Amino acid sequence: MNEFEFIKKIRAQADQRGASSGLVRGIGDDAAVLKSFVGTDVVVSTDLLIEGIDFRRDTTRPNQLGHKALAVSLSDIAAMGARPRWALVSIGVPDDVWNSGFIDSFYDGFFQIADRFVVKLIGGDLSRTPEKIVINSIALGECLLEREVFRSGANSGDQIYVTGFLGDAAAGLRLIERGARLHDNNTTPAHSNAIDHLLLRHLQPEPRVG
Repeated sequence: MNEFEFIKKIRAQADQRGASSGLVRGIGDDAAVLKSFVGTDVVVSTDLLIEGIDFRRDTTRPNQLGHKALAVSLSDIAAMGARPRWALVSIGVPDDVWNSGFIDSFYDGFFQIADRFVVKLIGGDLSRTPEKIVINSIALGECLLEREVFRSGANSGDQIYVTGFLGDAAAGLRLIERGARLHDNNTTPAHSNAIDHLLLRHLQPEPRVG
């Protein structure tokens, strides 16, 4: 299919997931339109993923890349004390990727995590690139008026808490750099489960939205 047919397909997938409160116009126009609610602030974050810098095609499955593209932006929204609501994703791919099943799998991963966190895809862009895959993810969230959590708000004596396990994603990246790869779920040896856990922490991170 051509680019316009593919955009129509993605719009249909987004529309199948129902309406989103505050969304006046989503995919299908020159820009998305959001309704501003009294007593709330809108928080916006953007992340760029470049092939060869942020990921490698031979180590990251397309659906994992779709997941990660949104997950990193959701984490930024949550870090500001906001609830993620909407997302836009733009992707540029070379011809060999466009003519494969990569794009469909990418959006499958994107929609899976978007559905989990009730985030609505409201737009984006699609283009060709000479060699490398380029992805730009934008997430928008809401919080109560002037209740954002800023880094500059930290003071001496504050208590700091973390969730999850620090270092897992870094360990996963180190394993990938040393040649480790994910196993097929149907053939995974028992001793490989711990390695796969660390690899997934890097390849398919879990945003700490809760």
